[in-house]
Amino acid sequence: MNEHPVELLSVTQVSRTLNISDETVRRMCRSGQLLFTMVGTMYRVSSVSVDAILAGCNPVPPVKTKRTFPKPFNHMGR
Repeated sequence: MNEHPVELLSVTQVSRTLNISDETVRRMCRSGQLLFTMVGTMYRVSSVSVDAILAGCNPVPPVKTKRTFPKPFNHMGR
């Protein structure tokens, strides 16, 4: 029998741990990036797969950039 039971995490717990949205967690489950099980209609994600993602990623500090948007075009061409 398994010595260490696998902890199952909610979508919200995973999203907070990985700093991503809940929908991204669900998308990662559907694509096979995260091991999960369904409990009723809710996703429960294996803590082992979350740990594997954390171990394999290289967090890069965010770069502050100024977003520039194109000038809106009006019907007069100005």
